[in-house]
Amino acid sequence: MSNAPIAKVIPALTFVSKIDASKKIQTALIEVGQLALYSISFKCNKSTTIKVFQHNAGKTPTPSSSTPPGTLVYEETVPANTVFYKRLTVKGNFVQYQLTNNEAQLSTIQLTTVGLTIPNFEAQTFLNSTIGINDNSSLSRNANDFTL
Repeated sequence: MSNAPIAKVIPALTFVSKIDASKKIQTALIEVGQLALYSISFKCNKSTTIKVFQHNAGKTPTPSSSTPPGTLVYEETVPANTVFYKRLTVKGNFVQYQLTNNEAQLSTIQLTTVGLTIPNFEAQTFLNSTIGINDNSSLSRNANDFTL
């Protein structure tokens, strides 16, 4: 039995930051290839759009590029003062976030990313659940014969 942890915080994708009015910030490319899944927990005090890009090679975007040169695997606009949580499967060796402040005021964000090394620790829900399903999220659906 291994003593390796099944989850680890990814420090480069865990931070508190401010985003100027109607501006965006981008994280560096962070290697996640050794992980099975990663979870994003995010809260902001202004409406903010989070985009998740995955890359197969560690290419850095050019300074003039407004969109990272990877594959956009997830995008969602998070309302102000709402906690956002999503668990995504790893589809590339590197991940990068782009966060856009959608309002004309300074925004404060709190972001935490945790990597999981064992894929069977994924989110689960029932088939008749009211939880919304998003593409590219890691979610197991369980059948049942009762109503929630």
